[in-house]
Amino acid sequence: MQQNFQANIWKYFIFVFTQRRNFLPILPIYFLTIPNAQIQQIGIYIAVGALASFLLEIPSGYFADIFGHKRTLVLSKIFMLLSSLFFIFATGFWHFVLGSVCISLGWSFMSGASNAFMYETFIKLKRERDYARIMSKISANVSLLCIPFIITLPFFTKINMILPFVIWTIFDLFGLFAVLLLADPKNGVKISKENQKSVFSLLKEAVKDKFFSIAIFTGSISAFMTAMGTFRPTYLESLGMQVVFLGFIMGGSRFIWFLIGHRIHLVEKFLSMKQHFIVEIFIFVGGLFLLAFFSNVYIVALFFILLNGYWLGREQLIDNYFLKDYIKDENYKATLISVRSQVSAIIKIVGIASIGFVMNYSYKLGYAVLGGVLLVILSSSYYFIRKH
Repeated sequence: MQQNFQANIWKYFIFVFTQRRNFLPILPIYFLTIPNAQIQQIGIYIAVGALASFLLEIPSGYFADIFGHKRTLVLSKIFMLLSSLFFIFATGFWHFVLGSVCISLGWSFMSGASNAFMYETFIKLKRERDYARIMSKISANVSLLCIPFIITLPFFTKINMILPFVIWTIFDLFGLFAVLLLADPKNGVKISKENQKSVFSLLKEAVKDKFFSIAIFTGSISAFMTAMGTFRPTYLESLGMQVVFLGFIMGGSRFIWFLIGHRIHLVEKFLSMKQHFIVEIFIFVGGLFLLAFFSNVYIVALFFILLNGYWLGREQLIDNYFLKDYIKDENYKATLISVRSQVSAIIKIVGIASIGFVMNYSYKLGYAVLGGVLLVILSSSYYFIRKH
């Protein structure tokens, strides 16, 4: 039985890799080859998918805790497979809407359930202390493996526009096979009726506890880093970088993600969570201010690579803080992990919509404002973390 749980690690690696949608950058180009496609419809199908993800983030986590984490991961993989099929057989706008919604459903059903499932696996293996180290390495290795696909998939469109989607459909089938073979740490046992809680009662408990302050702290960083990346291509282009080199920025950040992911677990040996959060205030706030300060395109590009790579590389350690110390109800790990994602989504929507007006005037001022607002949010939430 222990061997089955040990095998969950490599099976999960296959699952996570096949969940990536490395064809997304070429999806709008493919869409415009569809008869009667209009460029403004690209924003519509992306927005519908984003709305579905936003609305289902917490409900999907709650569903995973009630329905079962492995079952939810299987469902997540099925939605991803359907998304690939919708794009392959697309003949009109609504196929892209359905494909976009399926991607959002796949990510939503994965977000909380995957962390909860793997943490339960490590408990079964009596290796809870290895969770952050191994999960960070899995994430980092997947990131490194994705780099050649990010670079090469566009070239397959020269042969046939749907070939990248066919390739990923094959990967999705491997991913579905891998997730079906996962050994379930809970053996399909569901939460008994007397132990079931409503989503609202769980949210009420989270607001009263330190958990919610930590969710705001970490969720704000994720939201602001997403906002940073949203305006990255146009900012670098305004500084003189050619569009053809923008892919190398993404590849570079993935490589830093790989390096950070293999070493981030060492932070726990030298810093407490609170000390780590102080360091993160300096890293992320300072990074945004430096983006506003420098005008040399190569220096700015380097800061983008380092900031994005570090942010993504340390995500599993942040999840480890929640799972190990701050999720008190063992039955609702997926739900409460999803709360953090929902907090990030809310801040992200407000932040990107608001900062866009400033970026329209000046990119440097925009990044400076992002840094200033993030400093206020992180300092305030850290105060409440210390207070509790």
